Amino acid sequence: MARRFKRKADQQQYRHRCQSETVNSMLKRNLGAALRARKPENRKAEMLLRVLTHNIMLLCDELED
Repeated sequence: MARRFKRKADQQQYRHRCQSETVNSMLKRNLGAALRARKPENRKAEMLLRVLTHNIMLLCDELED
């Protein structure tokens, strides 16, 4: 495993994983962890709306500063 992380390609993929884990944590903290929809297509739509809301919240924070 240590040999794999010496390659630059693996380091870049791991960096993307860290970023996605951070975003998932922010979404859960700010908007809650549970989805209300039951059907898969509705759950997908609800998650997309949460991501959109999250992005708007980040933009509003930047404008305030």
